[in-house]
Amino acid sequence: MGGNATKQYNTIRLDKDTYNKASKLLVNLMNQYLDKPFEIIKAYETKDSFGDLDLLSVNNTDDFEKKLLMNENGKNVFIHGVVSDGGIKSYAISFKIDNPTDPSVLLKDNWTKPFQLDFIHKSAEDFDFARQYFSFNDLGNFIGRIASGAGFKFGFDGLYKKIYFNEDGDVVDVKSLKSQRERQELANGKPESNKKIEVLITKDFEKAIEFLGFDYQRYTQGFKTLEDIFKYVQESKYFHLENFLLDNRKADVRHRDLKRPNYNLMVDYFRQHDNGVDSLPTYPSALDLYVHFPEAENKIKQAVQDVGNEIKLNKIINKSEIIKVAHNEYNVDFFTCGKNDMIFNVSSKVLEDKQEFLGIKVDKQNFEQIISDGDKHFINIAQTNKILDKIKNKVEDLGIEKVISMKPEEVYSLINEQMDFDGLQIPKKTKKLKIR
Repeated sequence: MGGNATKQYNTIRLDKDTYNKASKLLVNLMNQYLDKPFEIIKAYETKDSFGDLDLLSVNNTDDFEKKLLMNENGKNVFIHGVVSDGGIKSYAISFKIDNPTDPSVLLKDNWTKPFQLDFIHKSAEDFDFARQYFSFNDLGNFIGRIASGAGFKFGFDGLYKKIYFNEDGDVVDVKSLKSQRERQELANGKPESNKKIEVLITKDFEKAIEFLGFDYQRYTQGFKTLEDIFKYVQESKYFHLENFLLDNRKADVRHRDLKRPNYNLMVDYFRQHDNGVDSLPTYPSALDLYVHFPEAENKIKQAVQDVGNEIKLNKIINKSEIIKVAHNEYNVDFFTCGKNDMIFNVSSKVLEDKQEFLGIKVDKQNFEQIISDGDKHFINIAQTNKILDKIKNKVEDLGIEKVISMKPEEVYSLINEQMDFDGLQIPKKTKKLKIR
């Protein structure tokens, strides 16, 4: 979006009349060739020129290209080039337009000069929310700033509650921090937080923005000017200027927003229309959330319990005395692979206990040779997962808090019961072996 993705094809801006004619032509072609929902994203009423045309569709780009473009290329549309960026595919496209208001937009024979068409593919589940989120220029992004300040994520696919955990698996209340800067540091993943999850609250756009302090009926009336959009944002009862200032944004987001002229215009408008009242921001409470979305309470509580227990359990396995005891006893290193997989790295102690490895007797004379030859071996992951599951089940049976409070020797007894190295089978052929 923005019209800059296809500049290498010398794309231009279109005046409003030519843009509307191109949009009408595209709508007719979409209806003719494709059968899934689509919509051309709405802009504010007085916008007089366009750097791109945003087409949101449940149809994917393969269908768009094979069914529409292959049949119409050179007839009603002409593709000069394509650029892919994330989930958006941008086409440098010419439209065949009769009698444009501004003849300078034409190449020849009623073909417009190259213009950027952004094809945005979303699922059927997300389509209705996305079409409203993307409408009216950057309004969805502006609403998202208010949502973020309130501890939520507002995106094209719905409204989510953001929940942060510390390294002990306890929930960190962002709103209780001393300042907006500290809240932003937490959102940026600084040391104050260990993990963040996002719990879906709703995919109903009307309910989402009403909850965030906006009048949905006013939204459906559209907006005549950019200033009308800015005013609408500022009228939210949860509006607070600090949430929009670039100094309070992450570095990468700040860099991106600096390139958005509308964002800078918006901040200037907010400053000019500031009511002068320097008060702490107000945000919806947990009670407000559960009144608007009764089903959210159990969903959030369950997510907090599941993730909190996962963090605590992983801490027990990965960071507690269990690792120290197991390492000292077996001289085995433990690593976390992906989310929960644990690979037991077989060490010289284990190999010496086995007395031989790959048919070679392990002794002081040839042990260094085995290492220098670069033979590497990991115990079968399925076997290690089996042991890990036994440990987790035992911990869960006893209770996480109880295990955390155990003495090292008690933890050793627990873990030692679950680890049966004698029962592990070392494969005869290995691809990777690391001996320590």
